[in-house]
Amino acid sequence: MVKVKDTYAPKEVGFLDNFKLETASRGVAGKAALWNELCSCSAGYVGQFCESCESGYRYIPAMGGPFMNCILCDCNNHASICDSETGKCIRQHNTSGTNCDLCTRGFYGNALPGTSTDY
Repeated sequence: MVKVKDTYAPKEVGFLDNFKLETASRGVAGKAALWNELCSCSAGYVGQFCESCESGYRYIPAMGGPFMNCILCDCNNHASICDSETGKCIRQHNTSGTNCDLCTRGFYGNALPGTSTDY
């Protein structure tokens, strides 16, 4: 555990920059802790610092960039992945629309049930 003492104004955010963990020993100097940059990311996040959305997740808000919240893609079961930046689904099953919620031109039906035969 690393504790940092600082004073912030109400509702302000502080950042720790240029931080280096020199030792992994408690209370005394020890060997360099080279393992300190291995992260265990929460579901939906990937990257050295868990800064990116995992496949099948997108940023909220769209185009929010690194370190924004990641949520599951909403593709009405017509795609398993979407563009992490825009949220636009990689469409399948003759669907169109950002969330695979429409039928491609020339196909008719209701794309919302989420099956391969919706069109």
